[in-house]
Amino acid sequence: MKVAVIGCGASGMMAAIAAAEAGATVTVFEKNGKPGKKLFITGKGRCNLTNDRGREDFFAHVRRNEKFLYSAYAAFDETAVQAFFTENGCHLKTERGGRVFPVSDKSSDIINVLTRRMKALGVTVRYDVTVRGLRTEEADPADAENTTDKLSKTKAAKRVSGLIVTTKNKEEVIETDAVILATGGLSYPSTGSTGDGYALAQSVGHTVTETTPSEVPLLIKERDCFELQGLSLRNVAMKLFGATDASPPGKPKKKRKDDTYEGFGEMLFAHFGVSGPLILAASSYYEAGTEALLSIDLKPALTFEELDARVLRDFEAAHNKQFQN
Repeated sequence: MKVAVIGCGASGMMAAIAAAEAGATVTVFEKNGKPGKKLFITGKGRCNLTNDRGREDFFAHVRRNEKFLYSAYAAFDETAVQAFFTENGCHLKTERGGRVFPVSDKSSDIINVLTRRMKALGVTVRYDVTVRGLRTEEADPADAENTTDKLSKTKAAKRVSGLIVTTKNKEEVIETDAVILATGGLSYPSTGSTGDGYALAQSVGHTVTETTPSEVPLLIKERDCFELQGLSLRNVAMKLFGATDASPPGKPKKKRKDDTYEGFGEMLFAHFGVSGPLILAASSYYEAGTEALLSIDLKPALTFEELDARVLRDFEAAHNKQFQN
């Protein structure tokens, strides 16, 4: 069986490996000149690979439609992820908050594991190739009649039989028995995630819901924050007032009981606003296009009196230094 994987990022490479291990002849098509372009910059280049806190904690942090992930998690959970990379020569470590990184702190080591495994399984990777469309043909009427997904019977009567690709201004058609879309979303256009997969899916009858940002930095209205660019904070508490609950597409949005999202962890100031793990988690509770109030407690473990005493001690210890230093 021939399988074509569109996209050579983390999901595309893992899909190619799984298909090849199942006996398929696999070809991966990547429009960039190298694999894992987005993966390379993950976790500030260190690659936050997974989290080892377990199933219950994992699903508690899934923002929308957690049931969609049940079967995937059951088949390949965080323990299996760590075992895969360890067995393939990449030693891992667990840091604060259950975050798992390669011991080397290099995302390139994660990419190397995936590319080596693909090569060992005989997976072909074609770089600088843009998939322009999917070619379809009439399917067996019985297959269309017995379809269990939400595609209409008319659209399900067709099956994907090939890819229309462009390489260096030359167009060609690649025959295949199955296609796996692993193009990423709209999250990071400069890495190749430009929404191509949505258009390809729609072209063969799939429904695509409205896309909204999630797990992203937040823009700050007050310009004073810009002067703090580069400042990184740890162990801070944050509240986002004006947060919304997730609602299925097409249904009215529900407000949280107190319209507040609370979190604890790390964040940083950037030239546009705020970012970091704490902010990325909060962003999925923010409704794009609206204004919300962000409150940060820099020392949540201290009372006002304890903080006052600490500041006085610091001033006393550095009484010969200028304030800005």
